[in-house]
Amino acid sequence: MSSSSSNANPNPVPEVEPAVWRTTFEVNGRPVTIEDTVMDNEDIAVVVARDMILPRDEIMLAARTDIEAVNQSLALSIRATSSLVKVAERLHARRLELNTQVLDLHHQIENLRNRLRDERRHRNNLERRNQELNTRVDFWRDYVNTRHLEFEEEMERMRKQFEEFRGMINHQDENIPDRPRTV
Repeated sequence: MSSSSSNANPNPVPEVEPAVWRTTFEVNGRPVTIEDTVMDNEDIAVVVARDMILPRDEIMLAARTDIEAVNQSLALSIRATSSLVKVAERLHARRLELNTQVLDLHHQIENLRNRLRDERRHRNNLERRNQELNTRVDFWRDYVNTRHLEFEEEMERMRKQFEEFRGMINHQDENIPDRPRTV
């Protein structure tokens, strides 16, 4: 295999021109495609509005009187305005919905901040309490260790005294003559 064929896509997708919307609509020497939008491109909006009247419409419009043409033009303007008002109402409703969602999110954020503050306060209280308990444990550990050492020293002293006392008793018993036992 050659290196150029190894880099090629095994399933090539051919470059396809976007579908032409209407062949009579041209902008800057090219047809208007389904990818174009009148909302973002003024030139396309003008071309589409201008070319909305087809040749048959021109014949029908030519047969009308000026008053009929004005009335129909006004009706068209009213329909267009009505359509724009509906779009504006939908956008306004969407804005209100988004504002409600934003307010809900602000409330949730505020609630979470309050919970976080409360949790931090609770954690700080627990840490302070834990520190107090650690201090008490340290105190009692030291106290018990000290008392234990004192107890062991006292036990050792008493054991020595006991051994001395036993030694003294044994020594005295050795010096006393055997007494007859009475039965």
